[in-house]
Amino acid sequence: MNIVTVVPITRNTHADVLTYFSSLPISVGDLVSVPLRRKNIEGLVVHIQEAALEKAAIKTSKIGLRKVLRVHPHTLLSRAHIIAAQETAAYFAAPLGAVLSSVIPAIARKHISLEAPPLSTSSIPETSILLADDEERFVQYRSLIREAFRRNESVMLVAANIQDVETAAHFLSKGIEAYTAVLHSEKSARASKAAVERVRTETHPLLVITTPSFISMYPARLSTILLERENAPAYKQLTRPFIDYRFFIKAFAKAARLRLVIGDTLLSSETVYKHEQGLYEELIVPKWRMGAKTKTQLVDMHRYKPDLRGKLRVISDELGSAIAETRAASDHLFIFAGRKGLAPSTICGDCGSMLICNRCTHPLVLHKTQDNKRFYLCHSCGDRKEADMRCKTCTSWRLFAFGIGTEIIEEALTTPSKGLTVFRLDGDSVKDRKHALQIVERFYSSPGSVLVGTELALPYLEKPLGAVAVASIDELFSIPDFRIHERVMYLLLKLRQLAERQFLIQTRTPDHEVIQSALEGNLSGFYRHELDIRRALLYPPFSVLIKITLSGNPQKINAEMKSLADKLPYELHVFPTFVRKGRGRSGLSGLLKIPRDKWPDETILSVLRSLPPSAEIQVEPESFA
Repeated sequence: MNIVTVVPITRNTHADVLTYFSSLPISVGDLVSVPLRRKNIEGLVVHIQEAALEKAAIKTSKIGLRKVLRVHPHTLLSRAHIIAAQETAAYFAAPLGAVLSSVIPAIARKHISLEAPPLSTSSIPETSILLADDEERFVQYRSLIREAFRRNESVMLVAANIQDVETAAHFLSKGIEAYTAVLHSEKSARASKAAVERVRTETHPLLVITTPSFISMYPARLSTILLERENAPAYKQLTRPFIDYRFFIKAFAKAARLRLVIGDTLLSSETVYKHEQGLYEELIVPKWRMGAKTKTQLVDMHRYKPDLRGKLRVISDELGSAIAETRAASDHLFIFAGRKGLAPSTICGDCGSMLICNRCTHPLVLHKTQDNKRFYLCHSCGDRKEADMRCKTCTSWRLFAFGIGTEIIEEALTTPSKGLTVFRLDGDSVKDRKHALQIVERFYSSPGSVLVGTELALPYLEKPLGAVAVASIDELFSIPDFRIHERVMYLLLKLRQLAERQFLIQTRTPDHEVIQSALEGNLSGFYRHELDIRRALLYPPFSVLIKITLSGNPQKINAEMKSLADKLPYELHVFPTFVRKGRGRSGLSGLLKIPRDKWPDETILSVLRSLPPSAEIQVEPESFA
């Protein structure tokens, strides 16, 4: 009889390890089925002790041990995966089981009984950057795949979302369709099981293209991992355990001694800094300046004054001309907006107060229904209000909508006199990926048409467009995220890359260094300025940021945050934060800056792990809000 310590592979427990007994043959690293509360889950065995040696502890324990139900016949994870998961759990102050749950798909835990295949023993364990546009990156990827196949080795490409996976498969599988496998969560259980089993058993070298959650399902003799669109925000989890898959992928490649290629049009500033420090090699000479293949135009919207009702122009004369040229040439135009809805914010004309949600204090966004009835919607908690509401500060009716959202652009373009074919693609207009693909297909098959969309539309625009316009980008600069300049630069470069004939930006900040850098394609200047700012403010890569959020009774969370600050060796910067609905509930966040070489720190980790399950801990948060 043995006492077995198991890491529960689930996001729904705060415990790092659980203890069971078993008389079955069992080893460290085995995958087992164990009971947890009223259901059975999978877990990873991390320690085994003979029961005779723990007799005293068992007798004095107030909780009876439950038994291991089943030992899975094969080792699902390689040693490198376990090491990477442990490093990820420590870095993001997350339970190991929650991390394992994020990197092992449920289909593999429940239905796959195949041992982790051997990795390549001849790969060069180096990390290289690939800073290039989409076309050049895929040329380089194809070259790396051919080289690996000649050496009888496999390649895995990881992309942040399903659409990027499908796009990569479309461009990279030509000629090797029989040896390409695609893994993502949109496949049926039967198709996923068949695909994973094929990846694990195929003797010929494979190209596996996958989302991050299937990273543990690698093929035999894997030698190279391609981290595609490394700067995509979708790699960072927005829910518990809040890990960044890019960290796990890098840790796995290092532990498995694999070659890692990090590619994007605009790599993250952290990656570029590591390259400058000599930690990353160059696959090819980086494209520090993106040459313009199209006419670029900057429109200063300051010259368009509000009308007597306070309404601002949405479509400039220059954008109007671009629309007319698109129709005349039977071409296609994409108009980007930074926000969905009619207007991102509404201001009282008498007292100047912003219209905010009563439940969570986020700004209310003006929308309209299909029958043209207007309403306010909170994008944070989903609360909905009628459009005839008053200012809650002074009860005035004089409310003015500001900002440019996708719906107000669509409204301005769909007047009967214009006769335009207009499509919209944002979070309100699409139900799922299939619906988004249908809208884009209709757009491409309609000459002279216009597509209005947010960032959500970009992964679906695979073909070049005659013209691309940015109707509004200025509001993104107000987002409380230290990476927002990098995100805006990334968006503008992607949009510029799509345009074949014309690229136009409407802005009220025409001299902003990010907008100028994007128009010039000046990546080296952008990185230099961005890293100087981060160095001065001690933001990553010059520190590690940790955001701790508490919510509940105001007095209670104030006391808890003060107690937490007293236990930490570094200053905790405390500020109010938005919380979900709940009468009498408040939110507080604390921001911790730690020198990069001091993290992970066991003292701080023990303090963070002692917090109640309701506390949110985000290492390298996407936003300070």
